[in-house]
Amino acid sequence: GKIPIIRVLIAANDSNLVISSKGAFRFLSEGKVLFQEPKGIRVSIQCDENGNFAIVSAGGKINFVTRQLTVQSANPRQWLCLNNVPYRGRFEIKLTNRHSLLVINTIDLESYLKGVVPAEIGVQDHIELEAMKAQAVAARTYALEKLEHSSPDSDYNLKASVADQVYKGVAGESTMGNRAVESTIGEVMTYKGNLIRAYYHSTCGGRTEFGENVWEIHEPYLEGIADNFGDGDFCSISPHYRWIEIWDVDKLALELCSYLEDNHSPSRAVHLQSLTVEERFPSGRVKKLKIILNDREYCLQGNRIRWALRRPDKTPLRSTLFKVRTFSKDGQIEAVMLIGAGNGHGVGMCQWGAIGMAQQGFSYKQILKHYYRGVKIERYY
Repeated sequence: GKIPIIRVLIAANDSNLVISSKGAFRFLSEGKVLFQEPKGIRVSIQCDENGNFAIVSAGGKINFVTRQLTVQSANPRQWLCLNNVPYRGRFEIKLTNRHSLLVINTIDLESYLKGVVPAEIGVQDHIELEAMKAQAVAARTYALEKLEHSSPDSDYNLKASVADQVYKGVAGESTMGNRAVESTIGEVMTYKGNLIRAYYHSTCGGRTEFGENVWEIHEPYLEGIADNFGDGDFCSISPHYRWIEIWDVDKLALELCSYLEDNHSPSRAVHLQSLTVEERFPSGRVKKLKIILNDREYCLQGNRIRWALRRPDKTPLRSTLFKVRTFSKDGQIEAVMLIGAGNGHGVGMCQWGAIGMAQQGFSYKQILKHYYRGVKIERYY
């Protein structure tokens, strides 16, 4: 069959973009060529005050009254660069109503995957190739399932970030990643004949989570499983397998305030009175966390807990699989420590577990069938 074409959002809310290529490239609007640039020229694209495109190149500045531009390379073997980052495929540039620019990379799915796999599971060692192949099949399934459910009038099918899958274009490719994609071409996971929602995460910490406990997605293949076959956890090699976070109570109270209170005024004193786990899922992940802050009680559930308890560097808490320790003096909490396991939502494939399984000699199909229960692996095209 034919490899599907997908549309990936690679830049949003920009007011100025630079496009270049080692070869010649042309600008089109509604299928008509507007102009062609010779190789080595850098073209700057802006949005003018009337909400039209302003294109600045060596030949000066031109304004175009159009909502959409297509940029393509004259020679498909010469990549286009957006802000110096090379990409395969072509660019669609759109103006939003708010006078900012969107860039969509229109690309065939297999080329897209080459820019995803190393960004998502960066392994270097040949013994770990099977983990990369498992990642290629999971990422392909994820993208195709999104494509199937994309509305025809939406500008793009996927974002190039953790919101969907991290995609870094040609710059993100690696020899092993390309091998993993090419050796599994067209392979996807299905359940009862349908593409699955192939979620994955960095490190499960020993147990994966049921899909319904994170996003209310009731899919039999997203069941919580033990990440081992009777002895050590496959993801125990992960740097995030076990972790500790410590906060000074005042800093944590401020962080919680800004998350929980819409109209929080930073000048007001904040007081964290308690932080307790009310309920856990069978995996041990926290289901309900009770917080008493400024005499008000809050109950946080599931993945929201990770955004409320942001780490001192402002990134979300690694996971909801943790124990709470508080240090008090004279009945007042002074510091809070979380002792935790894993990194990410915990649903589907554990990437570090996949690497651990590959190191132990399991094949990519065995890895996928361990994390996604009851799925079939088959060629989609």
